[in-house]
Amino acid sequence: MTAVIKRFYPFSVGIVFVTLLALLGAAPLQAQVFDPHDEAEAAILNNVDRYFEQVHADWHIPGMAISIVKDGRLVYARGIGVRDLDHPEISVDEHTHFKIASVSKAFTPVLIARLVDEGKVEWNTRVREILPEFRLKDSVASELITVKDLFQHCSGLKAGQGSYLPRLGYGREAIFTVLPYLEPEYPFRSGYAYQTFFYAVNALLVERLTGQSWEEAIRTRIFEPLGMAETTTGAEGLLACENRAQSHDAKVIEGHIVATPIPYKDQPLNRLSVISASGGIISTVTDMAKWLQFHLSEGLLPDSTRLVSLAQMRKVHRGENPQSQNDSVVTVYGYGWHVEYGPKGKLYWHTGSGFGHTDICFWRPDLQLGCMISCNADGLTGARRALMRRIIDLYLGHPDTDYSARELAALLRTEARKKPAEAPKEPKPAPDSQTLVGTYRNTIGLGDAVVTLEGDMLTITLGPKGWTHPLEPVSGRKFRFKSEGHWFPVTFLRNKESGKIDSFRLQFGHGEDFGTWTRID
Repeated sequence: MTAVIKRFYPFSVGIVFVTLLALLGAAPLQAQVFDPHDEAEAAILNNVDRYFEQVHADWHIPGMAISIVKDGRLVYARGIGVRDLDHPEISVDEHTHFKIASVSKAFTPVLIARLVDEGKVEWNTRVREILPEFRLKDSVASELITVKDLFQHCSGLKAGQGSYLPRLGYGREAIFTVLPYLEPEYPFRSGYAYQTFFYAVNALLVERLTGQSWEEAIRTRIFEPLGMAETTTGAEGLLACENRAQSHDAKVIEGHIVATPIPYKDQPLNRLSVISASGGIISTVTDMAKWLQFHLSEGLLPDSTRLVSLAQMRKVHRGENPQSQNDSVVTVYGYGWHVEYGPKGKLYWHTGSGFGHTDICFWRPDLQLGCMISCNADGLTGARRALMRRIIDLYLGHPDTDYSARELAALLRTEARKKPAEAPKEPKPAPDSQTLVGTYRNTIGLGDAVVTLEGDMLTITLGPKGWTHPLEPVSGRKFRFKSEGHWFPVTFLRNKESGKIDSFRLQFGHGEDFGTWTRID
């Protein structure tokens, strides 16, 4: 029995294959990169390799992949587990495609940095100078918000607002329709609230500045120069990847982690495309090693030529908006990176969560160390943190700490404290289905919705793509429907004078008020 170890020098001399004999009867290693600089680093990477296997087993993750960059080259990469629990014969490797989710956020600031270098825009350019249709409910913020502000989560909006709108088929252009109706939670530039929506505004801004789609601009101006041939965007790009990891939902059930594949019909594929600048890049850990090396070199390409000026790279590496602080660690949000200042040094990191995947990308400029970790299960955030902290400790020469056991114990304690769900109340009788049938128009410009009765099933059709969903009764005039894996509650309203159903309201998940759909027929 043999095991193959790939030695890969993506920034230097190519690929060399080394075949090692494994012990008789031992399971073969999965294909991997193992290229330490010296014996000391070999010991570190062997430790990482064992811990990677432990974390994979501890957390019952279907599949994982990892890459480590150190001192200018890829020193370690490996895949473990399976791409899809429904097809356990197909393994994850270092070239398996994962949704990197919010790790995507750091790409568009670099794209903007290139446009600053080209003289097309400045960080302090006001957004309305480029997108005059951009408008917030806070008129002062509307006029003052700059390109820089779009990256800093300082707009005043509540965290997460607007993020479920694309799951109904709406595109980026709908942002301009709903932004004026989002109620600010705090004064502009006076706080931090993580906001995915504004990265979609960034995509529109890039399109207006370059005349290219965001997808084309990021491909030609970032991916291709860096040699990231395994990186793509959006639903179309994902589905074109043959070696892609299936999405899984992971939950704690009776004290055990259980992962379940998420069928594609329940995956937010339209959202993946609409918010690509925020969370829609699909990549491999091998390609992400090139992205990490780009940052560690402060903007150099593999041939040592410069893609982005040193001044602009230092700009996108700057923390701008204070995020959190405790007795030992201060974290500041920058341009798609959390910049953490702690007793172990300065750390850049960003997580990616959702879409059935979990990721973390981090780098330490002082150590010339970077790492990408991807998992094909959502909800297991402690696993990625455990690996990150262990790897940093090892390169700092600190004693082994089992962060995985610590994180897993914390998760299980939290789940054990949760109160059992209350038994559902006896539902109120629903109104006669025929009284709900009709065409309804949204009062802020989100289009029409059509409620129909097909046999004994009520359906609702809405959104620019004309998707139709079964309406499931909840209680009385309350219903719900599922679109791209998310349940949307619907409440039908009676006219106070006539007593007839004449409108409905739709909940979008973060307290948004996107108007009422009013009957027009």
